[in-house]
Amino acid sequence: MSRPVLRSASLPRRRRLSGAVIVALAVGALAVLVAAGPALGVEPASGVAPSIKVEPAPARIVRHGPRSRPVVALTFDDCRDREAVLALVRALRQEGVPATFFPYGYAVRRSPDLWVAVAAAGFPIGNHTLSHPDLVPLAEGTVRYEFRAWRRIVEPIIGAVAIPYARPPYGAFNATTARAAGKEGYAALVLWDIDTRDWARPSAAVIAERAGRGTNGSIILMHCGPRQTVNALPAIIAGYRARGFGFVTIPELIEGTGLRLGEGRVQPVDGRRIDLRGRPIAL
Repeated sequence: MSRPVLRSASLPRRRRLSGAVIVALAVGALAVLVAAGPALGVEPASGVAPSIKVEPAPARIVRHGPRSRPVVALTFDDCRDREAVLALVRALRQEGVPATFFPYGYAVRRSPDLWVAVAAAGFPIGNHTLSHPDLVPLAEGTVRYEFRAWRRIVEPIIGAVAIPYARPPYGAFNATTARAAGKEGYAALVLWDIDTRDWARPSAAVIAERAGRGTNGSIILMHCGPRQTVNALPAIIAGYRARGFGFVTIPELIEGTGLRLGEGRVQPVDGRRIDLRGRPIAL
């Protein structure tokens, strides 16, 4: 009778050795991979899912608002003439009409107390670039700087975040302008469909006639400089009211909100009224 061959005692040992070898090889391979990772373009896991950078959409071009409502938006550009801005704001407040201002950055820096008062009186303020250049021939980085520098100057002065709308000087823009504005956080480049050409300083009657050509949703371009524009404002307001139109700001026009027709009241900020010389008057 032959003796049985005892093989089972050696098998577990052989399997354990094989498992240890496999684990050792895996650990070694992982160490090599980690060490060589930067050269291979592999980064170690950080526990955070990799982010996908999404390019901001270019600012859209807005020439007018919806044509479904009888409202118009009065807008005023440049605003380097302090006295003209004061006169316009006083006339608008007297009539209870909202409007949107697009001053360039250096103009705001020249009269900070004025723009504190304009913002506190409830008038939206939009980006008109830092120095009022023609943006079309400029590189994207330079265009972005013009928009960004405006914000860095204006927002600390007015103590608020400006509206997310910009207006290129002269209404001049191209794809680079829209792309740069979008990257700086601007939803739209606001142009116009009614141009009074008041910068050429025609008579107040001519400015009023041109401004009065608007229809539902029109954006009317004027400037804070010509005295004729200030003189034309009462006739412009009266003409639209006689036609049953109301007045809205650019944010109200674009975002589809706004005042009831026939209204146009400027709401004071924090229950205060501003005398436009920068001194708050308690009610």
